[in-house]
Amino acid sequence: MSDSFNTYESDFQLALQEAKTKISQVESVQGEQRQSYLKAIEAATDEALEALDQMGIEVQNLPTTQRSSYNTKIRQYKSQIDEAKAKYKKLSDSQDRHELFGSRYRDEDGGAGGLNGVSDSQRKQLLNNQSSLERSSQRLQDSQRIALETESIGGNILNDLRSQREQIGGARNTLMQADTYVDRSIQTLKKLHITFITKDGQQYTYEVAEGDNILDIAQAHNLDMEGACGGSCACSTCHVIVDPEFYDEIPEPSDDENDMLDLAFGLTETSRLGCQVKMSKELDGIRVALPAMTRNLQNKDFN
Repeated sequence: MSDSFNTYESDFQLALQEAKTKISQVESVQGEQRQSYLKAIEAATDEALEALDQMGIEVQNLPTTQRSSYNTKIRQYKSQIDEAKAKYKKLSDSQDRHELFGSRYRDEDGGAGGLNGVSDSQRKQLLNNQSSLERSSQRLQDSQRIALETESIGGNILNDLRSQREQIGGARNTLMQADTYVDRSIQTLKKLHITFITKDGQQYTYEVAEGDNILDIAQAHNLDMEGACGGSCACSTCHVIVDPEFYDEIPEPSDDENDMLDLAFGLTETSRLGCQVKMSKELDGIRVALPAMTRNLQNKDFN
């Protein structure tokens, strides 16, 4: 709990104790001293109530989960001050009856003294009122201070939230950029490489995608590979000679491919039809040579 709450609580306890002390003593005094005691009781109970109100304001600034015990304490204090005020009212009513029906002036010759007594009483009342007003003014200043502090805290919280929102927005943008870079990296990682060795011994290396077949790659780069049947495994014009290092990484040829390879010019042990060889991770970096010439012999069933 804040220091302000503890200060108000201490003020309350002192004022309440002052009221209780005067209440216990008022029956033993008479006359103006009794009136003075009653006014002191009234001032003390008013001061205690003001302190109690300020304690309530301080509790409202606490999180909801922390208020319960303090609200219980404030209710107990309220009960004590209500009891003191009830006793004061009873004593005050008794004094009023005494003044109404009792001897108003015990010394008829002491008119001046009576006036002096009234003047002293009024002066004490003014002093008490001034003291009470000063305390009320201080309570008001404390309330204004708490309100300003609360407003400042709220402003700081809003600024923090705004800053966090900007940070989250920046993080989101950064994440989106990172996703873009990752996508590009993945695409780059998926790129495979193939090297063609042409009839005149020139070598050309290309980046290709997984799943592309050698015939399509060659034709896309304007290499001399005919593919008369359009890649339907019905001719031998896309015949290539595969680097032995990669030959075993290629799936076994089908019967149709073997039939067409038998018609190929310059057949070797690592010959394959380009239209039937699809790029895979295992074939990354493959080298294939184009034969010196091809035979345009097609399957009779091919139209």
